[in-house]
Amino acid sequence: MTVPARDLPALLRELLRRAEASYPDRSHRLWEVWEEAVGADVAQRAYPLELRRGRLTLAVATAPWMQQLSLLREQLREAVNRALGTELVRDVRFRLCPPEPPPPPRSAATPPAWLGEPLDPEVHAEIDAELAPIGDPALRASLRQVRVRAEQARRYRQRREAAEPPPSTGRSRRGA
Repeated sequence: MTVPARDLPALLRELLRRAEASYPDRSHRLWEVWEEAVGADVAQRAYPLELRRGRLTLAVATAPWMQQLSLLREQLREAVNRALGTELVRDVRFRLCPPEPPPPPRSAATPPAWLGEPLDPEVHAEIDAELAPIGDPALRASLRQVRVRAEQARRYRQRREAAEPPPSTGRSRRGA
């Protein structure tokens, strides 16, 4: 489904409204206020896994931190509720979940092949005209980059699909 750029702000507002409606108690804000509520040191070593029926389950990086935080259970509960502005958390539980290793860095030397796909000036002008109604320059620039890359990927795919298949080697794949 392609959404015209002029409808994008309305679509985003509607998606946010639906997300808010899914959490009438505003419990989804827990992840937004976590670091503010507990401080950077704790936030680096523990994070919320879930909040269900008033029970907050935290993932903790190491056993010593889990022990330390269990001693601070009540202070954590109060800090989170204060940051949320309501008494959503009634109990805090802990689960040892070492942090996942960071993903390996992508090599800057191997960008995706479609990223080099050239676009005509007319395509750029068309994208600019499509995004012109967006008043926020930063949002318009971000959306422009997304549209240009999407168009590059689409044209790359079309070009590859139009290319002739590789010649056959004469061998059948069955029974090979």
